[in-house]
Amino acid sequence: MIDEPILSAGHPGPYGFTIRGTDTDLEDRLHLFALLSYMQEAAFFNAEAGGLGTTFLDGQGLCWILIRIAVRLDWLPHWGDRVIVNTWNRGCRRLTWIRDFTFSDRQGNGFGVASSEWIIADKSNHRPQKPDILPAGFSIAQFDERAIPEEIRRLPRLEIRPGDKPVLTQFADFSDIDRNGHVNNTRYAAWCMNALHAFAGGRVAGCRVSELDIHFVSEVRQGDKLVFYCQQIEDQIPGGLYRVESRRESTEDQVVFRADVRLIPARGDLNFEQL
Repeated sequence: MIDEPILSAGHPGPYGFTIRGTDTDLEDRLHLFALLSYMQEAAFFNAEAGGLGTTFLDGQGLCWILIRIAVRLDWLPHWGDRVIVNTWNRGCRRLTWIRDFTFSDRQGNGFGVASSEWIIADKSNHRPQKPDILPAGFSIAQFDERAIPEEIRRLPRLEIRPGDKPVLTQFADFSDIDRNGHVNNTRYAAWCMNALHAFAGGRVAGCRVSELDIHFVSEVRQGDKLVFYCQQIEDQIPGGLYRVESRRESTEDQVVFRADVRLIPARGDLNFEQL
């Protein structure tokens, strides 16, 4: 559960979460989809405090839509630990709004950072809107500090080779759909990891995620049937860089999302809260 702070406009946080058992994997480590959920909640409260949150956008017939995300992790906290998220608006570039994040434990030990790209869209059809859609004179606090030095990288299309078969098939069900009427970004992270483990199996036993990049290409609605492909891009034993791509089963040339996931051995993880 999040501690909702009372903050001045645009203040980056902190936003605190306690990791529940349902947020963790079989090793009691924080699931990526749960971390993305914390990020989404922190972004909501921060945008609200800055004046460009859901409450304001609803009244304008607009909504936020996430299009890209990059996460970098030094280690992962565990069940019962506290996660502190700080997040801030880094400004707008053409149609895209940049939002960055940092993650730490209750002692202030940082365990990761993230950057994300969003659009403001028409709520009825999700078409991107230019910043000038906002009322004249509207301003929002922003900070120039970068959580990740480089820009979010664009992921190339996965080349499906002759004989390649989907490693996973997935329906978008009722519980996957959020208030924007499409699959929530947290579900893509969960599906991505399911596809990776279906592909790699025991080859990634004892590994954890150190990098995750997701490009959300096309919206997924309730009832859509998706197929997932996975390839290893860089070799490392154990671990390596894997690319996951999802396509609609009805038109397999239409990409829904693609992701790069880097795995490294988990044995070096530190849990500072247990020291």
